[in-house]
Amino acid sequence: MTSKARAFVHAIAAILSPILMSCGGSQAASSAANDGSPRPPASESQFQVSSTFAKSMAEQEPFPIEAVKRAYRGVLQREADDGGLIAHADAVAKGALQGWMGSLRSMLESVEFETNIASSQSHRDVLEAYYRAFLQRELDTGGARVYLDLMKKGKRTEVLWSIATSDEFMTKVFDHTRFTEDSFEAAARKVHVALLGREPSGSESAKYRESAWRGLHGLHLIVESLVAHPEFTQARQSEVTRRSIFQALLGRDPADGEAPRVLAAVRTKDFYRAVFALLTWPEFY
Repeated sequence: MTSKARAFVHAIAAILSPILMSCGGSQAASSAANDGSPRPPASESQFQVSSTFAKSMAEQEPFPIEAVKRAYRGVLQREADDGGLIAHADAVAKGALQGWMGSLRSMLESVEFETNIASSQSHRDVLEAYYRAFLQRELDTGGARVYLDLMKKGKRTEVLWSIATSDEFMTKVFDHTRFTEDSFEAAARKVHVALLGREPSGSESAKYRESAWRGLHGLHLIVESLVAHPEFTQARQSEVTRRSIFQALLGRDPADGEAPRVLAAVRTKDFYRAVFALLTWPEFY
């Protein structure tokens, strides 16, 4: 499969996955994927974000500001004002993924949205604005078929949540997290050294290079695989510190009091969070 073909499949999966997973877990998603028919959530109360990548991204320090800016452009179709940006970003910072979903709902239920957007635009107009702001591309045929049907049934909140918590959005939320095959391989090498304490082998490097099309989501998968690697023993874990992670990923020591989340994660042996926290920093790139 070519890189373009893989990217296309990934994009479709990123759109449909949140809807399928919201139907009651992986079994329902698997069944829906097998017969090719999306199975939308029956209600907002059944909406679930299954992606550990989305949950991790919403916890990162740079996420609130960048995500809220995209939400203003997509939902209210304007740039964020200072007061609104600060208020919503604070809610996201405090609530992580739930805070993000709450802010999206708040915008969607606002008088401004009802007056300026919902009253004068079609479902397609609204959906196209979501795609341009959140996914940075035009609405595709598959997305239009699934999401427009949901919007006609009154499930506009689920549609917005599905797009704005998708792996595709989370991969694109930061402008600085863009990779070529070479830069992705270099990033994966740093992660490998940070966790296993050695250079990746030729076959491991080749495997990492094949994941470049996934972008930041690909690095998330690599971190997950390495913390479960047979070489990541208790003895190796005892060697991983905030300083060693900073050295491997950023090439420097941490400043006093810098990155308290990384330090807290190391102390609780949550090495996934400890490493992934730095992968969204512009300095890493």
